[in-house]
Amino acid sequence: MVQDKVAKGGSIIDGVEIDLYSMKGEEVEILSPGLYIWSGTNDKNDMITDEPTIEIIETAVRLHDWTNITFITLVFSGGNYIEVSGAESDGFSVSYKQGDTEMIANVPPQSIQEISDILCGFLKNKEGAVIQYGFS
Repeated sequence: MVQDKVAKGGSIIDGVEIDLYSMKGEEVEILSPGLYIWSGTNDKNDMITDEPTIEIIETAVRLHDWTNITFITLVFSGGNYIEVSGAESDGFSVSYKQGDTEMIANVPPQSIQEISDILCGFLKNKEGAVIQYGFS
């Protein structure tokens, strides 16, 4: 089970060792597909993995400290992405970019679990998630 393998700041998920926070201190520009986190605590983009899975997304979202403003971005091919941003004290927002169109969720997520559900939904089926989570 993932919860047995997860230690704050690092995990082995789906047989892949990931570092949830440090990425060797190097800022990563978001260009290629993958899962990224930008946090107000370290002021840089960290690539979590270039091969996100449901389990990796759920773990990264659950373990992240949402006290400060955070952006979690799931990038797909062609530069398309779903991005959740916010902090527990201020609330959250979700945007989705497909081609030249950027859409905002009509109803923002209300919990950390909803953030995870939205990101996982897009990983499973982008078109279905756009409808399910009400983007316009």
